[in-house]
Amino acid sequence: MRSKNFEELKKIIAQDLLDEKIHVKIEKMASLYINDFMIGEAKELYFLLDSLVGRNEILGKYPNLSESYKNILDRLSWLALPFMTHKKVEENFKYNLILGVDLLEEGLIDRVKSFFDLAFGDIDLLETRRRLILNSIAGNKEKIGTKDLSVDGEEKVKPMIGGWIKDYNQSSDFEKRGQKLSIVEYFNKSKNASQLSKNQVKILRTVFEVYDFLRFLPGTTAIQETGHTLPENIDISFENSLERPEVVVERDISPSIEKPSQRENEIISAYKGDPRQQKAILSEEKKIDKKFGSSIAGLRAEFYKSVQSQNVNRTIALLRLLAQRDDLADFMKEDKKLSKFLSAVWEKQYGRELADEFKADPSDIRFIRLFLQYILQQRLGLPSSDAARFGLQIGNIFVNLGKKEYNKMAYFDVKTKSFRWFE
Repeated sequence: MRSKNFEELKKIIAQDLLDEKIHVKIEKMASLYINDFMIGEAKELYFLLDSLVGRNEILGKYPNLSESYKNILDRLSWLALPFMTHKKVEENFKYNLILGVDLLEEGLIDRVKSFFDLAFGDIDLLETRRRLILNSIAGNKEKIGTKDLSVDGEEKVKPMIGGWIKDYNQSSDFEKRGQKLSIVEYFNKSKNASQLSKNQVKILRTVFEVYDFLRFLPGTTAIQETGHTLPENIDISFENSLERPEVVVERDISPSIEKPSQRENEIISAYKGDPRQQKAILSEEKKIDKKFGSSIAGLRAEFYKSVQSQNVNRTIALLRLLAQRDDLADFMKEDKKLSKFLSAVWEKQYGRELADEFKADPSDIRFIRLFLQYILQQRLGLPSSDAARFGLQIGNIFVNLGKKEYNKMAYFDVKTKSFRWFE
């Protein structure tokens, strides 16, 4: 569920970008999304703003305002990097890499990994994306430092990122390049790096880490294990699940004159979402059910395929069907590729202890919830409230199967009028 401000923003026209109040509202919204790492929201705001800027022919007459909107778009694009076009990704790494480092720091590699995740299963595309970023970094002309670099075999290499990459390649032990130690050695021994401030060293170190990750990316098989690829925002009908959805509500304890029925209707309306989207999901669900019937293997294979093609309606429909057949936990346990990948994700994000717990009992509701949250938010890039709403709907399918503990999947927060995941 998008914020009220975002829904209001969707109604403006290109000419409204010249209004200072609109500009301030967009700047504040973008800063909120970036500071709170709201990937789905950042993606949607980027595409909306990019479309409006492209349609405003007068904006160019106001250079300061135009530059401000460009900066907002650049910042949003770094957070939503996996969903950007190849052209925009190339532009970011070639001209705005320092901005990306400032915004994301160590999280920059995660954004790059997600960019690869969305090419899951397409080896040629993975290699294209790897080369795209590598070449962009090597050709980057942003300056770090003021003095020319001394690089063997070359005269007066400018202190641009591309120049630093040349020096790094020559100055560090190639055989150790897959290890972070080589970066430490470079900064300890390099005369060129001695000119840099602590902040400049920090920026350049992050650039080198991204560069090494790309240069020494694991082989094809390991790349494939980086995960699923996913779709767009969708709302699901609770038809064929529950006539009356079981929605856990975190109530506002302040006095209210609102009648219970009004609040109840508001919650149910929020739960159902856009009727057109409900219809689209249900249509996909019926088509898939007709095609695969009781074939669990067919549903699992189709899930991977729909994720790879970023077909949102179909992916959500498949998650619903897998839940109806009580197969989500078995899928996570029995599919070795998925199980191995999720174990690595849990360990990285939550620590070894939780990863070991997942291996021991993948059917625990915590891991079903984390799986849905990961798929819907981190891979689909859905706004957190939309993702939690889908999670709640899928949880209700399990509740309808008699698994009452699944009513702790997500809830509706009356105060913020949004859906949230249980911790």
